[in-house]
Amino acid sequence: MVITIIVLLILVGVTLSTLTGQDGILNKAAEAADQTNKMTVEETVQVEVMGSYNNKGELDIEDLNKNLEDNLSGIKYKGNALTSENKISSLPAVVEYDGFSIVISETAVQASVKANEKVTKTEKYNYSDGVNVATVPAGFKVSEVKGEQKIENGLVIKDDDGNEFVWVPVPNKANFKVIEGYSSNLKQSYLTKCSEPYKDGYTTEQEEYDAMVASVEKYGGFYIGRYEAGKGDNDTVVVQKNKPVYNSIKWGSSMSDITGGAVEKAKEFKEGKEWKNSATSTLIYGIQWDATMQFFDSKYLEGNCDVGAYVRNSTEKGNYVDADGSNNPAYTGSDEVYAEKNIYDMAGNVYEWTMEAYNSNSRVRRGGGYGSDGDVRPSSTRLEADFLTANADFGFRIALYVV
Repeated sequence: MVITIIVLLILVGVTLSTLTGQDGILNKAAEAADQTNKMTVEETVQVEVMGSYNNKGELDIEDLNKNLEDNLSGIKYKGNALTSENKISSLPAVVEYDGFSIVISETAVQASVKANEKVTKTEKYNYSDGVNVATVPAGFKVSEVKGEQKIENGLVIKDDDGNEFVWVPVPNKANFKVIEGYSSNLKQSYLTKCSEPYKDGYTTEQEEYDAMVASVEKYGGFYIGRYEAGKGDNDTVVVQKNKPVYNSIKWGSSMSDITGGAVEKAKEFKEGKEWKNSATSTLIYGIQWDATMQFFDSKYLEGNCDVGAYVRNSTEKGNYVDADGSNNPAYTGSDEVYAEKNIYDMAGNVYEWTMEAYNSNSRVRRGGGYGSDGDVRPSSTRLEADFLTANADFGFRIALYVV
């Protein structure tokens, strides 16, 4: 009998410990309930945050304060009730609601953008590094392919016609600048003779450049054509895979006359598109090309990329000259190996015109051509050419900035 009582007491002790100990069932259940309650509160606050974005996809702080104060009774900021005198002035900010502290951070917000679903108003998008935020212009949709949905991997958006663009994040506006590229594994020395925008360029060149830079600083990035400009039906310009590259095209008719060239084609690209009022299409600027190189390789900014890095040596990463010395331009996006961050053919295939000027009668072309090689002409390389040059290995790439 004594032994039985002792065994029962031990079992009772074990049971109580299992139920009430630090790692006991009751404590675990309480922790789970507490976490569930916190998630519910976070979602409640998040509803008001999402309702505070304007039609340009920007989080309006005034609307945020009003929505929180009007719809969440008892919410506090800095230990006191959220009021017109005690309100959030910048993000991130910590609020207290229903017993929990909640961090509101614009960069932690993923807007209601769903893959393969066209957005009807310009919206913020964040997936998945919690640092970079993209802006999806109205009329576009995020790719349905998982590998094309993360900003850090190269966020792909497309329009109803199947044209595709990739978001290039520019988190630090001080780093948005032209940078010397590489040739034959050495830094070039082009920038002393280059200018962007060109002061004697066509009428709106300065105006468009300023608008582009302002957009990049405001939204934290821009879009680059996923592919080189290609030829669609009736020689229309498309940014799509498996199209004949739009080559043998001059920059323009003069340094200040864009008619009949790549600049005009790029500017006209948006016409007739549903998204023409939410984004502007241009020929890619040199500063945008260099921002893309930074996106590929953070060391590009300091000019000390590794010897075998893509931006320094693009061998076997682009359509370059064959062993027998002959080659031809490939269709856009012809080989998965030629992609970096979901962007194709920035090395090899055709040289690409940019808005950058080199002296008074030449514009800058970037990347290599099919007649060169990846060591001498990697993706970051600069070369100049007379604005009338329209060789078979000359093409262009379109960029978009959000408006």
